[in-house]
Amino acid sequence: MPLNMTFIEQKLGRASPTETAQLVDALRGHVLTLSQQVYGNHVIRKALESVDKALQIELINEISAQVIPLSLHKYGNWVIRSLLEHCTEQQKRPVLEQLHDNVLTLATDQYGSFVIEHMAEHGLPEDRNRIVHILKGDILKYVQHKFASNIIEKCLICGTADQKKALIDNVCVG
Repeated sequence: MPLNMTFIEQKLGRASPTETAQLVDALRGHVLTLSQQVYGNHVIRKALESVDKALQIELINEISAQVIPLSLHKYGNWVIRSLLEHCTEQQKRPVLEQLHDNVLTLATDQYGSFVIEHMAEHGLPEDRNRIVHILKGDILKYVQHKFASNIIEKCLICGTADQKKALIDNVCVG
């Protein structure tokens, strides 16, 4: 990792509130670019994980403009997954809504599928319900799909009894 990215990532983990605010201020306007870089995405993920909620909102606002392209990106998908894991329900709800609107596109993509898996694991039961409802419509296609099948497996692991039953029933009927 380049020295400057390593320094920023380490500094975010142990900076004072004033220093953290200054670091986030320096990231402003560069969040999307960094999210798509091999080392830069680590900085954005660390920021989402370690800054206070007010500063998280600044980062989320930039990320929200490009949720789907980031979800489909080799490095950007890691940033979206970090957001889903470390932000409050209220903060991540607009991002989740964008993801719900694009479940089929993301589920069949090599990187987007990881985001939907993460949503199934870290979202609310209602989020999983929406994923299950979409995928069960063509379940036989998705259980055989290289990427979408992993999402179905995650729903079977993390889902409620009703969600599991809906998936299994559709496979048996299919």
